[in-house]
Amino acid sequence: MFKIRNILSQFFIVKCLEKSLLIRILKRDNQLHFFRRLEKCSKRLIKCEGSIEFLRLCANFGVTPTFAQVDRRKARKWKKSSDDYQKQVLDEELRSKLSQLNDLKEEVRNAYKDIREKCSLVR
Repeated sequence: MFKIRNILSQFFIVKCLEKSLLIRILKRDNQLHFFRRLEKCSKRLIKCEGSIEFLRLCANFGVTPTFAQVDRRKARKWKKSSDDYQKQVLDEELRSKLSQLNDLKEEVRNAYKDIREKCSLVR
């Protein structure tokens, strides 16, 4: 039992050293920024996809998000035009998020391309 624990602990230490050594090499060769750029782009891409899904659900269920709502006192006076305005705001937001999603996908592709070009496969 002690041998197994000892081997596992040594294996864990070796893995940690490998990762820290890899990060040190990437920093030294000034390549770490490629991976950081990819990480940031991926996070923004996931957030944008979540926003698009939310906007589509709002449109499908006829719910108006708070950023598109018109003041209730004014909405009573011009009910039809306020509903149209809210719908237009929702549609415009969805269009802008879809174009942002396409831009982010292109940015992620470029980040992967830079990593493939600038970083050696051996690492």
